[in-house]
Amino acid sequence: MLLLRYLFIFLIFSVVGWIIEFTYRSLITKRIVNPGFMTGFVVPLYGFGTIILNIVCKLFINIDFKISIIYIFILSIVLLSILEYITGYILFKFFNIKLWDYSDRKLNINGFVCLKFSLVWGFLSILYYFFIFPWINDYALMFLNNSFCLFSLGMLAVTFSIDLLFVAKERKV
Repeated sequence: MLLLRYLFIFLIFSVVGWIIEFTYRSLITKRIVNPGFMTGFVVPLYGFGTIILNIVCKLFINIDFKISIIYIFILSIVLLSILEYITGYILFKFFNIKLWDYSDRKLNINGFVCLKFSLVWGFLSILYYFFIFPWINDYALMFLNNSFCLFSLGMLAVTFSIDLLFVAKERKV
């Protein structure tokens, strides 16, 4: 059941991440921008990031409040920046695309990560800890105990997988 819970979190937040990126980039550039490399409305980076964040939050759930906030903030910055760097590197190396470029930002590493957005991930992690983490695991469990919802999750996972295969084939990976 844990694997299904993480699949649920991954798929939901891959879509939520796409919505956030779509809105942000479209507003900044004043044109419609698909922020992902896939055809569908998903950015897997956010799904993987949320799984990492969920695990980090679980580590500090029973620790003193002030200490847990500091640890979550720091660990999230480090782990999510590593994820962002690896993802950016893989997309560039194997797909020859650069979905984001922080080269013009101060304190960046190869344009894949920068201090400003690493701090943003840290602050968003704290918001996640307070507003989403307390109920996401219970909600996922409730969702997964419903046959229709479980079927829908499976269909979304299959659709995601097919989309990924077509993109990989198209880009000859």
